[in-house]
Amino acid sequence: MKLLSTFLLIVFNFSLFFFISCKPMDDYDKLVKETSIKTEYATRPPVANEIVLQSLEKPNKWGNFRMTANLRGQLRDQYLAYEIDGEKIVLRDDGKGADSLAGDGIFSVFINMDESEVKTMVDQQNASVARAESLEAGNRDMATLLRFDKRDTTKFNALHAVLQGDPNFTFVDRQVRFDKKPVSVINFEEAIRLRIPIHLFPHFLCPPPPADLIPKSLMINALSVVEDPARTWNPATHSGAKTGAWTFNNIINQMVNKAATGKTATEFVLAWLQTWDINTPVNGDNADIRLGVDAIISNWKQRSLAHGLPADTLDMAEAPFKLLAIVNRVDLRQAVGYGGGNAGEGRFVFCVMNSNNTAVLNSPMRFTVIFEYGVNKSGCKAVQNWGQQWYDLHSMTLGDPTYNAALQAITDQFVNANTTAGKPNGSSLNQLRTDEFAIGPLPWQLREFNIDATTHLLKLVTVKKNPRNTTGNSLNNSALLASFINANCADILANNYDVPDAVSGQPFVGAMSLNNNGSGDVWNAALTCADPATTRRIFSLNTCNACHGGETQTFQFTHVNVVPFGAVAGLSGFLSGETINDPVSGTPVTFSDLDDRANKLQSLVCLSCKKFLPIIFKPNRMTH
Repeated sequence: MKLLSTFLLIVFNFSLFFFISCKPMDDYDKLVKETSIKTEYATRPPVANEIVLQSLEKPNKWGNFRMTANLRGQLRDQYLAYEIDGEKIVLRDDGKGADSLAGDGIFSVFINMDESEVKTMVDQQNASVARAESLEAGNRDMATLLRFDKRDTTKFNALHAVLQGDPNFTFVDRQVRFDKKPVSVINFEEAIRLRIPIHLFPHFLCPPPPADLIPKSLMINALSVVEDPARTWNPATHSGAKTGAWTFNNIINQMVNKAATGKTATEFVLAWLQTWDINTPVNGDNADIRLGVDAIISNWKQRSLAHGLPADTLDMAEAPFKLLAIVNRVDLRQAVGYGGGNAGEGRFVFCVMNSNNTAVLNSPMRFTVIFEYGVNKSGCKAVQNWGQQWYDLHSMTLGDPTYNAALQAITDQFVNANTTAGKPNGSSLNQLRTDEFAIGPLPWQLREFNIDATTHLLKLVTVKKNPRNTTGNSLNNSALLASFINANCADILANNYDVPDAVSGQPFVGAMSLNNNGSGDVWNAALTCADPATTRRIFSLNTCNACHGGETQTFQFTHVNVVPFGAVAGLSGFLSGETINDPVSGTPVTFSDLDDRANKLQSLVCLSCKKFLPIIFKPNRMTH
């Protein structure tokens, strides 16, 4: 059977193929002391094209395996250092010690690994390959699978294959990709080589994620959770827990942290909402007035006054917000092993409810608010433990008291005040994002806010990776946009790029992002990249408006839909799975982001702190 052209090579050998080094190796301890770990690799680590694990006939003082990593074209240095499970490891490309040839881009090190652990990985690989061979025996091509998916998602199809860990399918830049030929089954004892794609490495070494991982551990929108009367509050019926852990009331007060900042929840919320009352310049762009916010504010004040609060004070129990979902974004974590880093994000998604001066109504506005918290945990053990906490929820009964208590124990770790020292207000909040057209005329507007370290209030900031697209002043299809993308083709194609505030001395990133038409915007320009279609799609998908619009054909413009109390929030096809035609090229593109996140959580828990983990993990640098 023909092997895949892009692959990760793992060699397991205990009887036939041994590495015996005749070179002096006594400088490794010195190398460990002198080689520094580069913290910038937490966000942009070198990722091996292939790895070889090779057993030693005679283990030496440094290990019983020789590990080599193909890092050609990724490093200028001769050494790569990282720390895993308390041990500093230095791979070398200097022709000494474990390394065979200096400067060939193949980095090497001796390591200790448990042979039974290696055998378990091989067994899991064999199981994955068996699934691939079963697919090939069915003689189905990708088109057939995708059509089948459109008819019946319970039958064998491309998305199901990815979810089940099939090596023929994988996620690349949030799209399902298909590799035509499966690999061969290997036999551990006979030391046959196995070649698998690097981006499929975790799926080959781990069992498929459990079927209930998504609704219990990743995208939690069950009413028994988001309307739990012990932790949430219904302002329309005045029922539940006014200061419950998952109420807008508690989330705001924890973020304000009055004891540390001297600010009140009223000051904090009013300063945020009133940003829509004025034209706000940000980075040479202008966020315009949306006067519909005034009704939200004035009605809220009137209800608060009726409850005996002083004039111009907001009663947080009258906050016109409904919790839609609690979201685990551990897939946004940084690489471990390079110092610093984090465990991704935890998120709360709310919608604004219609209201008048006497009551909050059970009618949602087209207005979502997402609190996106950083998770202040670093180091492999801490990050893996964080993933395990979320993962363990899947074995509980969704929404029962035990489950909800366990979930709150998780969310308290990022919602509560003083969970991240050194950040404004001691809050773990990374950013707050909004998506609405309820308080102004079309188009939809998406905005982003940070806590200001000086004022301790929310301030409007640029929408990340989203060029300016203000009506009449948009950079879409502009020469400036083309110049930026064409100068960064390779990095964009690898989804390893940032978008600066200014390009060629001109303001570039916008103060807000607009969806200007009913079919949703996409980004395009005159590109000269080697793969212009994919480069364009990745760049566009990373913008707020295209991800919430034309690029994913999300024509409700929200990925978690607004609903009244008593209804479960629906999810977009981008999250739950869809095959659409690329809005520019017409090529079929499949998205299934929650399945991707499930695979990533599964691999985090499964791979734990394997010594090769830092050089196989590529952080998800998507903005959403």
